[in-house]
Amino acid sequence: MFKLKIVEYSIGYKKIHQEFTKKNWGKEKRGDPRYLQYKHRSENPNVIKNLIIAIFEDKVIGQIGLIPTDLMFKTKKLPCYWICDLMVESEYRKKGVAIELYKYVMKRNILLMGSYPSPKAELLDRLLKFKKIVGPNIWYFPVNFNSLLKFKYQRSFKYLPNFFLRIAEKLYLFFFDIKITLFSNIKFQGWEELLEIHDKFQAEIKEPRIIHDKKFLNWRGNGLKGYSKKLKGLKRKDDSYLFFEEASDCLYVYDWKIKNQKVAKDLCSQLVSISIEYKKNRIQLTTNNIEQEKILERIGFRKFNNPITLYYYTLNPDYVMDSFHFTLYDSDGNL
Repeated sequence: MFKLKIVEYSIGYKKIHQEFTKKNWGKEKRGDPRYLQYKHRSENPNVIKNLIIAIFEDKVIGQIGLIPTDLMFKTKKLPCYWICDLMVESEYRKKGVAIELYKYVMKRNILLMGSYPSPKAELLDRLLKFKKIVGPNIWYFPVNFNSLLKFKYQRSFKYLPNFFLRIAEKLYLFFFDIKITLFSNIKFQGWEELLEIHDKFQAEIKEPRIIHDKKFLNWRGNGLKGYSKKLKGLKRKDDSYLFFEEASDCLYVYDWKIKNQKVAKDLCSQLVSISIEYKKNRIQLTTNNIEQEKILERIGFRKFNNPITLYYYTLNPDYVMDSFHFTLYDSDGNL
């Protein structure tokens, strides 16, 4: 093994870290200390202990990130760290850099979780004795057929006339009785206004889950100026509600509880109207039980081919999980 230094990020590494992130992501935010402090929930802007970097010959060649949060396991509240942004320079792959980064965080003896692993990352997780959970399904409602086809198949369908796709969109909405509403008539609510009914719903969840309480929402729900927006909410009189956020090409729906199909159709109509206003191609969310899936399918949602793969690591034999209540902002979704 070549001489590799694994350290926690500090402001002294800003320049070489920015060179690494620009090369591998091409996005300025990935190297912005203000963004990094926010994402990794660091109180100190100059030392971000939950961003670990690998240095070789005064150059950053890899990194792994952790997002600290809390997990509810049965009746216990456990500190938990969600793995994100694992990256190794292409010329240094297959040299054990990723393993050294993983080992560094595993030495902390903390509960680790990860999602959406690449095939190579999944092999590494198994090698390091992470345990697998088959997570929930991702569902989507199609809004802009042309953009959605490009997203799904990574190519344009030039032989499909645009007017044909527009007709197909209208027929789809008509078939599922989804009515477009005036955007100006939609009443948004902040997460603070919905916190009471949200807390009641959270208390009903029996599976292990990330705790989405006021502390979590003060962080994740308020966003970061210039990078992510504050969560918006929709609510109905029966206390059905949802939180959503604009992603680059879709609306992400996070926590949600909808009590019947009629309310689901009403809220979907508003989300479609919002998607059209914001020029998004789909609405996307996760389901965690059969009842949710039945409601979504009946109003026109479609399921991704594969469920979400989750992995976790703990040295405590008491914390064995075979299921997990997962939503799209448990990890670093849309951050």
